[in-house]
Amino acid sequence: MGRLKNQKVLVAGLGASGISAVKLLAEKGARPRVSELKPMEALSDEQRRVLDFCESYETGTNSIGAFRAVDLVVISPGVPMDIPAIRAAKDANIPVISEIELAWREIQIPVAAITGTNGKSTVTTIAGEILRESGRSPFVGGNLGKPFSELAIEPARYDCAVIELSSFQLETCPSFKPKVAVVTNISQDHQDRYADHASYVAAKANIFAHQTSDDFAVLNRDNSATMQMIAGLKSKVFTFGWEKSDQFGKGAWMDGDRIIMAGPFGKDEIDISKFLLPGRHNRLNLMAAALSARLLGASSDAISRTSKQFVGLSHRLQFVAEIDGVKWYDDSKATTIDSVIVALEALSGPVVLLLGGYDKGADFAELIPALKGKVKLVVCFGTAGPKIQKALENTAPTILVPDFASAMKAAAFSASPGDQVALSPACASFDEFTNYAARGEAFRRWVLDRSN
Repeated sequence: MGRLKNQKVLVAGLGASGISAVKLLAEKGARPRVSELKPMEALSDEQRRVLDFCESYETGTNSIGAFRAVDLVVISPGVPMDIPAIRAAKDANIPVISEIELAWREIQIPVAAITGTNGKSTVTTIAGEILRESGRSPFVGGNLGKPFSELAIEPARYDCAVIELSSFQLETCPSFKPKVAVVTNISQDHQDRYADHASYVAAKANIFAHQTSDDFAVLNRDNSATMQMIAGLKSKVFTFGWEKSDQFGKGAWMDGDRIIMAGPFGKDEIDISKFLLPGRHNRLNLMAAALSARLLGASSDAISRTSKQFVGLSHRLQFVAEIDGVKWYDDSKATTIDSVIVALEALSGPVVLLLGGYDKGADFAELIPALKGKVKLVVCFGTAGPKIQKALENTAPTILVPDFASAMKAAAFSASPGDQVALSPACASFDEFTNYAARGEAFRRWVLDRSN
């Protein structure tokens, strides 16, 4: 049971990662405790059941006393580092780590870790599919799907791992060292959590912090903010981008409908003419995934096969239905300005665009160039709706509605045959929904009910 045996470990936050962390701690002989801000009556059945694994727990509070009476604190991604209880633990020299770091200390297999502002879920999933096509047994999860701790509970099932990581998860990883570390791109995001953009970028850059010359760093050559991370890296650097770079000869680039890759595996030329996902951004995502999987030992043939089979992720510019000549797209995962711009580039237009939800501090005026000549109407909704309309009203036709249901009705009324309606909201969902997936499912239900 190793280093965790008999350790008093407090898990802060009982979301999916917190639940898995408690199970892992119990499995390893630790003495898990829980501090959950939600009151007991608001907890799900699964959350209540996991409390049976705990030596003690508190709900409805994050008390300083609970955080200072343990050997280790494991925080969930949604728990900010600046709350008084976390500060008190750190002042008492009690280590504070993420669930990712907790799991990492218990595994032995090679890991590819994927972060970035946009595209990381798609890259993670495609890389996992490529590895499966190569005959490997990858764990795929992290911020996407299964928490990383699930791997540490059942390590014998897997021979490698591909995990998506958010900036929140990377804030507290003092030894995490992936074999392959990938940054898909960097743009403004989570300004409601970070003091400034530099703090957000620094959290992302932690993915490289403990790599050595035996490891690989994979970065987007077409994204200047990402490329600025190269300075000081100790790992072997590989880049991907649309054009070949003389400066960075190792990596991946496009040649017509072929991906060209060069690295320790030699040189590959991979036909992706039948790749199913639309848009330039998805070809960049495929390159990042292919390079990551190849560096973990996947075959080039598996990349080609995967490109013909992968149909995309839910809520990422996913086609839902065509009704009376109008195509409806669910892009609920697009919670940043850049992700909306990417969606608009992939759609042919004219577009009825649904923008709104919970504002994360975005500057919606940055959308203006992408709207011109493409968007016939912007439907502004949710708590961010008035701010969005004010930023865009002199650029594109806008309509302001109070909530998501009203936005759907307005879009249906305004769309004509040949139009495309896209829920690509540039906002979080928390004003009306628990997460972007719940918002996307509401969109899909509304559209599919209307098509029947």
